[in-house]
Amino acid sequence: MQNTNTESCKRERKRLRARLASQSWFYKMFDEVPGVSFFAKNRKGEILFASQGILSRYGFVSEDAILGKTDFDLNPSAFAQQYVRDDKLVYETGKPIKGRLEPWFNTRGLPEWHMTSKYPLCDAKSGEVIGVMGVILQIASSESLPGIARDILPAIKHAHAHFREPICVKQMAELCQCSVRKLQYRFGATLGMSPQVYVMRVRIDRGSEKLKNTDKALSDIAIDCGFSDQSSFTKKFKELMGMTPSAYRKRFASRRSD
Repeated sequence: MQNTNTESCKRERKRLRARLASQSWFYKMFDEVPGVSFFAKNRKGEILFASQGILSRYGFVSEDAILGKTDFDLNPSAFAQQYVRDDKLVYETGKPIKGRLEPWFNTRGLPEWHMTSKYPLCDAKSGEVIGVMGVILQIASSESLPGIARDILPAIKHAHAHFREPICVKQMAELCQCSVRKLQYRFGATLGMSPQVYVMRVRIDRGSEKLKNTDKALSDIAIDCGFSDQSSFTKKFKELMGMTPSAYRKRFASRRSD
């Protein structure tokens, strides 16, 4: 079934290349630009083009390996839903979305900041929006972040340093020298999530890395990531990732063997 889908996407990619204006081939140049990645998807949300930065980000060795994958195949469910909402907005308005700030967690579980912009992918002749393309810029340092993002850095750093411990929003607000209400607003405006959800994401992302890279028991991973027990870890993991920790571990192992 997977092979059939891949072959179908290969044919669609060939047709799409034929329909696009010649300058659309520029995406391969992103392989030569450090910290910048490119992707393009069809209206079904399937990836048809991806620069090397995207492949490295998701652990694929070739463009064909990621071909036909959707946001839900590659990302936690809650975040995939946001990406799809952004795509829908581009389709509905025909206008780009620029400068969406997003944190990404590297293999050491540390936050890396990216600025994502999405643009309508249009047919060269008819002008019909036939997909979405986007660029992702890795931000080299916190000094390069927009002001509102820098304002919440103390809370973000605290979350990463103390995610194994209980963390309250009031404490995070004090670190940022603002009210809880203002902190909530800044997190929402910058990251599209509340401080509480961000802390939970840190814990789940750390758990994801341990599931991918170790053979530790789920009960041990749960404690390592700040959960009281395996049951609470499994519940939150499934809520955020769309699958159980065991299914995630098996899925990632299967991807590596493809």
